[in-house]
Amino acid sequence: MFQRKIKIEGAAFILFRIINKDVMEEIVTKEDLRQFGLLLMDKIQTIFKERNSQQKESSDPEWLKSKAVRKLLDISAGSVQNLRMTQKVRFKKVLGSYYYNKEDLLKLFKDESN
Repeated sequence: MFQRKIKIEGAAFILFRIINKDVMEEIVTKEDLRQFGLLLMDKIQTIFKERNSQQKESSDPEWLKSKAVRKLLDISAGSVQNLRMTQKVRFKKVLGSYYYNKEDLLKLFKDESN
């Protein structure tokens, strides 16, 4: 006798006992299927809501290219380079392009305006 449990994210357990891969001991009723369908739809909706909220958060980039920094802060390329060289903002160099941490830039210029 082979037993297999299928877990639906902490909500319900369905236990099947399969004998000889063809015969099931327990009968699944229409009500069982209806409850399973409702549970499955609820879980799918939850996943979609989580993904939508994650996409909204990720639509605002954390790292900006040099050109975007110049445009955002209305500063010259030399000023951006100066921020990088004096290590006032975190940066990354990826394939020859510099990326600057947006949070650091906003914090830096917020502090200077006070």
